[in-house]
Amino acid sequence: MSDTTPNQSSPDTTPVTSGATGTPEATTVTSSTDTTPVTDLTAETIVEPRTSADVSADAVVAEAVVPVAVSAVLPWYRRPVVVQYAIAFLIVALMGAGLVYLLEKQGRMNTQVFSTLSALLLPEPAVATVNGVSIGLSKFEKSRDQLQAQAAGQGADPTEATIQAQIETEALDILINTELLRQAAEAGGVLITDEQVTARYDEIVASQGGEEQLAARMTELGITKESLDADIRGELLIQTHLASALDASSIVVSDADIEAFYKSVASSAGPTDEIPPLVEVRDQIVQQLRLTQEQELVTKYLDSLKAEAEIERLR
Repeated sequence: MSDTTPNQSSPDTTPVTSGATGTPEATTVTSSTDTTPVTDLTAETIVEPRTSADVSADAVVAEAVVPVAVSAVLPWYRRPVVVQYAIAFLIVALMGAGLVYLLEKQGRMNTQVFSTLSALLLPEPAVATVNGVSIGLSKFEKSRDQLQAQAAGQGADPTEATIQAQIETEALDILINTELLRQAAEAGGVLITDEQVTARYDEIVASQGGEEQLAARMTELGITKESLDADIRGELLIQTHLASALDASSIVVSDADIEAFYKSVASSAGPTDEIPPLVEVRDQIVQQLRLTQEQELVTKYLDSLKAEAEIERLR
């Protein structure tokens, strides 16, 4: 009669062979009911059996410990709290920048930040080129606005179509002529010092009656201190060049010229206009006649520069 007592299964110690070679594997395999530790003969370490409870416990610990450990390892600027504050600050900054941009576009604020960025990122439209040098739209608009203000100050209506067309043509002509003379001056090696600019600025302040009066006039014409200094430097550059490029000895004002000019002005005066004696206005007439002759010399010189220049009017 057979023994009905359950036999305890003994560990299967038959070596496991690999493939066709029959080479014994390094690790022995226990039966499915064996709960004894598995011995890794190669590493000589004991691997404890793991349950689902062990895995769950590890997960809970990892959730609590890993963020702290990561925060301790990461640099300060990459830690979660710092990143959250940085994101919030960036959102607020972008909203503020959008508001400033909108106010500038509406003309309710003038920080010049976005106009500067636009000038850097986007090429400014050109109204003309002189020997490959572009004249930007902003320069044209400033020159036009100044001429419009002067015309309005003289009683003209700058919004009238004919006058407006004349002003725009003159504004572009001035910019082209100025660029031609500037290039000629630089080619001639003319240099202007800061001291010269300051001295000329002081002259302008005195002619306007003081700093406050000049500031008011600059505001009226839309001129900043920086743009005024740039204009003064350009003016001195051109004047210095013209002094050497033009033959001023050819400018002569005779008595006959003075008398002819005086009679011309007197004949055009109205019946109620008072004409001062010639002796009282002689110096002013001489100055005016010399200025006219100087302008004629400049015009001839500009014509010679234009004959050799490449000029393209884009407006």
